Amino acid sequence: MRIPPNVSPPYYAVIFSSKKRKNDQEFSLISDELDELVLGQDGYLGHETVGDDPSITISYWRDLESIKKWREVPRHAEAMRKGKENWFANYHTQVALVEKSYYWEDK
Repeated sequence: MRIPPNVSPPYYAVIFSSKKRKNDQEFSLISDELDELVLGQDGYLGHETVGDDPSITISYWRDLESIKKWREVPRHAEAMRKGKENWFANYHTQVALVEKSYYWEDK
């Protein structure tokens, strides 16, 4: 899912780039579960992922408070803990304010 083209800035982008130590079935299951869970999160606008390993996921949010609340969702917090302990060799998270956005599609 990408951010809908009708969402106007300003909004926030959380850029999560990672390299896995291992990729197991539990990782895939929790990742799929979080993809569904985030859809109901207040302030969530969409996300997109590029690559498998390494990968970059960019999630889009209405405001910083929405990002903070998502980090505090128990299942997401558990996944972050397991990521450090079990799955990731490294990751980098960046939070950016999107002030301008352009969209084009060949129809």
